[in-house]
Amino acid sequence: MSNKMTFAVLLLAAGASHAAAQPNADPNYRSLRDAAPSQTYRVENVELKRDVGTLTLRTGQITFLAPVLNRVSMAVFNGEGRFHLKPAIAIEERHLNKLTGKTEVDEIIDSAMLPRRQHL
Repeated sequence: MSNKMTFAVLLLAAGASHAAAQPNADPNYRSLRDAAPSQTYRVENVELKRDVGTLTLRTGQITFLAPVLNRVSMAVFNGEGRFHLKPAIAIEERHLNKLTGKTEVDEIIDSAMLPRRQHL
């Protein structure tokens, strides 16, 4: 076996044993996995709109998890709310109708997990 090949095999083996020895060891990953609630606020009649969907938080509380890398990554809502979605184009409406038997989504909710998106 050539020296280059031996070095490559040793490098791969060392990397594999390192990964096996420390699964999920990245501190930012652990912070996301282990995040605890940090701040809770009472909410009333808050509307969150994205594209053709609207999430209305009528009354309840929203709890934000502790920031990771100086960014809040998740919020959890508990209370009374509503999610409404009306497709923008006919083909989406027909597909939704095929899946659900309805042309719109209109659901009462009592909880929701809200992951942070880049524009929230």
